[in-house]
Amino acid sequence: MSDFDTIRGRLFEREVYGYHDRLRLSLPLARAQAASLQPDGSWVDVDYDNRERSSWDPAKHLSRTVLLLRGARHRSSREEDQELLLAGAKSAHSFWLKRRPESDNWWHNTIGGPLLLCQILILFGDDLAETEWDQTIEILSGVEIGMTGQNRAWVSTINLIRGVLIEDTDLIAVAFNEIVGEVKLSDGPEGIQPGWSFHQHGPQLYQGNYGAHFLETVAPFATLLAGTQFQMADEHIQILTQLALE
Repeated sequence: MSDFDTIRGRLFEREVYGYHDRLRLSLPLARAQAASLQPDGSWVDVDYDNRERSSWDPAKHLSRTVLLLRGARHRSSREEDQELLLAGAKSAHSFWLKRRPESDNWWHNTIGGPLLLCQILILFGDDLAETEWDQTIEILSGVEIGMTGQNRAWVSTINLIRGVLIEDTDLIAVAFNEIVGEVKLSDGPEGIQPGWSFHQHGPQLYQGNYGAHFLETVAPFATLLAGTQFQMADEHIQILTQLALE
């Protein structure tokens, strides 16, 4: 088994079941969302023209698509449910690619939406039409690595997952180096501070928001990449462990 297959398999298990099978799935809700899907792949209660900066309504469409796919892939789903939910997810994703909603907040366009699209591609696997797969990959390729702290970890993660999906060793290496590049005691106002607090947006304490997201984003790579050519160094694991404990 190649490193790509290993990492894809681990990402798939995480998206469907969570860590140690702790991610719950409501099949009744997944069925209900599939049943309420319109013939064009949209949901009537989602405002696709909404451009709100905080609560961006179209994000619900992507989250529901993830739910349908989790239901389609879950071991507890009946075969007829798997077929129904997968068909619904295909219809929903096709609508999204045609409509391409956008927010006035760059975060939804650059991070929030693409992270959900990463989940969608992981869950679709080979069951998505090549044209739509390529269109989704193209959206992800527009996410450039930059910024600092947790935002940098997020955009780097999107690029790393894209690298896994298209089997680009160089892209994975570049993205992962950017991710672990944030796993250090910062000599600036943002990131992990010498006292084990976490700062974002300048010298603002964000231990329970960006700091928590930082751990949730970066720490899983210790197991996702373990035993592959990209595995995380012990020094980075120790820093993340200390950040969590402190």
